[in-house]
Amino acid sequence: MAKKTCVAIKVIKPVGPKHSIRRRRRREVITGIKVRHPNILPVYGAVEGRMFGPFGAIVTPWCSNGNAVQYLQNYKLSPLERYRLWRGVVDGLVHLHSHEPQIVHGDMKPPNVLIADDGRPMICDLGLARLIVDGSQPSSSPLECRGYEHWAWMGGINTTSAHTGTPRYLAPEQVDLNRPSQPTTATDVYAVACIGFEFIYLVVPYAHREHNLQGQIFHDIRTGVPPASRPDMSSSLADDAPASSSADGIDILWSILESCWSREPRSRPTALLLRKWLVEYEDMIVDALECGVY
Repeated sequence: MAKKTCVAIKVIKPVGPKHSIRRRRRREVITGIKVRHPNILPVYGAVEGRMFGPFGAIVTPWCSNGNAVQYLQNYKLSPLERYRLWRGVVDGLVHLHSHEPQIVHGDMKPPNVLIADDGRPMICDLGLARLIVDGSQPSSSPLECRGYEHWAWMGGINTTSAHTGTPRYLAPEQVDLNRPSQPTTATDVYAVACIGFEFIYLVVPYAHREHNLQGQIFHDIRTGVPPASRPDMSSSLADDAPASSSADGIDILWSILESCWSREPRSRPTALLLRKWLVEYEDMIVDALECGVY
């Protein structure tokens, strides 16, 4: 007897121009089928029919833990568990950026990270994914995908919106009034650092903007306000914490975050380098967090 598998059926909402909805669904389905990694949500396929609405639905594994926001709210994770959760997301992003051709996610944020039954984070919602061929930005011309014929479906469906993504996780160049950038590997790294901050501190980027008003957040980004500010170490050390090692661990963590949040995209680390840092300094950072240093 075949083993039964519980699946999720994501019905596509009819919001926006029809051609854009169909393009986004096609991206999400085919990218999710072709790209396989433990930290990327697999896509089983798509279904159509009257019961699924005009744009059909996408079939994926069912994740009873929900997304990362729900998971962090429902479970009291240790600093190590939250740090490892972030590392898993970075691992998935490294796979996307190391893929041939290179894939940019374009909308990295905690709601787009589902949690498997074993607690493993899986990046999802690849509907805004974009290809980069030979290190250049993708073009609508299929000829630029020469050598990647099985990815030719991406030709002509690149994201064109200046503000693609979610405000709290957008990089400065994406909200530039003169020449707004489309999503890149550098904007993905900026966003995944915001995710790390949120996982570790359980606070959203730009937390002082409580009402999620896009204009206010864009103003902060454009005027150089970072997603969060480095804490005052003099007042955050626990009484029994070894001051030097705890301060060093948090200083390293914030140096990593601030490097990812550089206003100059070329100054940000690659996802691969970010993962290297997170592995190399894990013990120091987690020890500091477990000492109550925030």
